[in-house]
Order: sequence, then C-alpha cells, then structure tokens
Amino acid sequence: MPFMGSVGDEGDEERPSQRVKNEVADTYNSLAKGLFRYLLCLARNFDLAQEAVQETFLRYYEYRLRGGAVPASRGWFFKVARNYVIDQVRADKPERRVSIKEVLSSPDSRYCPHETYVRVELLEQLSALLTARELECLELRSEGFRYKEIAEILGIEAGTVGATLTHGLKKIRAFRVNKDEGVSDARPVEGG
Repeated sequence: MPFMGSVGDEGDEERPSQRVKNEVADTYNSLAKGLFRYLLCLARNFDLAQEAVQETFLRYYEYRLRGGAVPASRGWFFKVARNYVIDQVRADKPERRVSIKEVLSSPDSRYCPHETYVRVELLEQLSALLTARELECLELRSEGFRYKEIAEILGIEAGTVGATLTHGLKKIRAFRVNKDEGVSDARPVEGG
C-alpha cells in the first residue's frame, strides 16, 4: 500500500514511519512465502498459517515503530510465527480445526492451485511417516536454516536437530525404497 503523506520538508516526522513501512514490505516480500510453507507444515491449517504470517509482520512493524532493532536473522520471524501458532493451537478453538484436505477448498490467488495440491499430498504422506518434530525440522532445513538456527527457533539443542533430521531422512529413504519395490503402505518404518 503506497504511502499517501508528503515527502517534503513538512513531512519530516513521517519519514521514519515510511522507512519502516518500506522495510517491512521488503522483508515481507522476501520471507512470507517460505514462512507460510513452514507454518502450513506446522499448523496443517491454511487459515491459521496465513493469519500467523500476517500477525508476525504486524508485530514486526509495531516493534520497529517502537524503535526495536532489526532482527539479526530471519529466524526471528520463524520463531515469532511458530510461537503464535502454538499459542493458537493451545487455545484449542474448535473453529480453527480444519482438515488438510480443506486447504484445497480455500483458494488463494497468491498460490498456484496445482502447487498447493501437490504440497498437500506430500504433506499428508510425510505426516503419516514422520513425527511432528521431524517434519518441522525438515521444513525449516528446506527453508535454508542451519542446525543452530533451527535449534533456536524450536528451543532445542543443535545436536537434537541433527539427530532428528537424520532419523527423519532415514524414514523417508526407507519409505521410498518400499514404494519403489511396490509396497504401498505409508506407515512409519520401524527402527528407521
């Protein structure tokens, strides 16, 4: 949304606000899609994931207007969004419960329907195969976070992140081998 105030001398007190708006818009454009993918994986709820992205950037905007420092890494956004989702899930509001298949009935013009469908199908398969922590670590890793950053976002040790990722990848490999051999069952592989 363009700023409607003047940029001349008489609008000097509005300039910091405009800089913050531009900063937030630029940050949103670079992080929102990846953040949404992560939150959809975490929440398994399209509307809650969208709401969490919006709330995260609103909090960031308000934080910067109050003079807060620019976060040192993009992990700040993922942590804030994750905490928001966890708080909403803990509130256990029945109207927030949406099956993953309902994601497809909530079209969003910003996302390709085919891409969303493929992602939902993959998410369902992975959800049946992996623990919630394994899925969350894999999603954050796919967003380019290092083990230390994932550990900070999730509030766990970096070694735990490594072990969790290794275990999850072993399960996926075993699943793929079984699938390639014609075994059609999506249950977790024991001992993998």
